[in-house]
Amino acid sequence: MSNIDCKINGYDVKVGTRFFINIYMIMRDPNRYKDPDRFLPERFLVDSSVANAGIRPQGESEGQDFHFLPFGSGRRACISASHSSFVMHGTLGALIQCFDLKVQGAEKVDIKLGAGFAGVLPFPLVSYPVTRFNPFKA
Repeated sequence: MSNIDCKINGYDVKVGTRFFINIYMIMRDPNRYKDPDRFLPERFLVDSSVANAGIRPQGESEGQDFHFLPFGSGRRACISASHSSFVMHGTLGALIQCFDLKVQGAEKVDIKLGAGFAGVLPFPLVSYPVTRFNPFKA
């Protein structure tokens, strides 16, 4: 709700005017996202080489930057957003407990690091899970 008279994008906004943010359109802004109508979840991943260059991934928000609002904001934010963070930690712990990760095609991994401050491997690491402990058969 506007608490002062103001002008936004050429529109006069009077005191007491209620605003509704169209999150659907914000998340599909072609000025912000390349191919906004395509399902591309990788656009929100943080690539360490990009992060080191000072470039933020598409849609990463900070402070009052409202370009990325899939979980809402404020009092009406999605209650499952924080829950998913807790579940993720438990799931990751179970994966570490129940599986060994083997490197595809080699027994040893070449750990020469690429250039940069993050210690990034110069090639992608491909691995596959091998069951170590099955809690359902214990």
